[in-house]
Amino acid sequence: MTQPYDSYLKSIASDDPRALYYLLQRLPPPPGALIHPIVQELTSKKIIIDCGFLVEINGRKRVDIFEFKAGYANSARKQILDYALMVYLAKNLPVECTLVIVYPYKLPRSYTDLPPLRIPGLLSITFRTVKLWEIDAERVLSAEKPHLLSVLPLVKTNQTQMVEGARRVFQTGSVDAQRWFWELAKLRYNQSGVERLFEDAEMNAAIMEKIINEIYPLSPLGKRQIREARKQARQEGLQEGLKEGLQEGLEKGLKKGLEKGLEEGRLTEASDTIRRVLARQFPSYEIPAKLSFKADLAALRAAEDAVFEAKSVAEAEKIIAQLLSGKPK
Repeated sequence: MTQPYDSYLKSIASDDPRALYYLLQRLPPPPGALIHPIVQELTSKKIIIDCGFLVEINGRKRVDIFEFKAGYANSARKQILDYALMVYLAKNLPVECTLVIVYPYKLPRSYTDLPPLRIPGLLSITFRTVKLWEIDAERVLSAEKPHLLSVLPLVKTNQTQMVEGARRVFQTGSVDAQRWFWELAKLRYNQSGVERLFEDAEMNAAIMEKIINEIYPLSPLGKRQIREARKQARQEGLQEGLKEGLQEGLEKGLKKGLEKGLEEGRLTEASDTIRRVLARQFPSYEIPAKLSFKADLAALRAAEDAVFEAKSVAEAEKIIAQLLSGKPK
């Protein structure tokens, strides 16, 4: 069965080969280099490489092949040697082989790369191994290569770097980048760890709803995550209200401040949730810049579900009009 990391690395190779070279090669090809995928040309019953490219730099051609492995196996070096020889016989060009290992388990302490095979004027094959967990996250974060942000869960990354990567990929990355980051983060963290990562990255409910809708459209998981995002929004509102209540409590009495802060927090988060649902469900509806509801908390809570289930702009407008008048049905 294809592993997520395997599909991810192949997707980088397909979408942006230069990003793959930037990540894995010591010296990426210069801007003028030509890189053409050749996997289909080499596929046979005997050889199915993960990805391969015909590279041309200043008129000199070679073939680069990449093989991705979750962890080291004794057969890995023999396999890539076999592939290299077959590729050389098929293309009659120098071959550079890169074995990419994702996780450190089973890697011998005495591991060394295969020595190059060179016969001047006849044969040139070189080998190297990339240990993905040894690549520093700063190399990824400092690069202007959006496709690479999702690789952070697989490289040498501390919690601060992971949080920064999560913030970037889920605010500015493509849907594919978001999906891959999500999948690879689940390989590194358990469920509570992933949730903590999103909390530390300050993912608000609106961003989470957008992510889930794009990654899991119309799926039961997507609907469940939307409900959880709304619940999180309420908790955020309570927390904000508590902060305000504590500040006022220092001035007029802790008890009174807490009560007021909690109540205002509930009202604020309920109003904000309605605004977010309106923006998502009915993008054509122009929400007033200063939307101040006169309804009480119970009415706002009921209106949240009503707006979420509204079938048309007209239904939504009616609900909002009732809230503004302070007389919701």
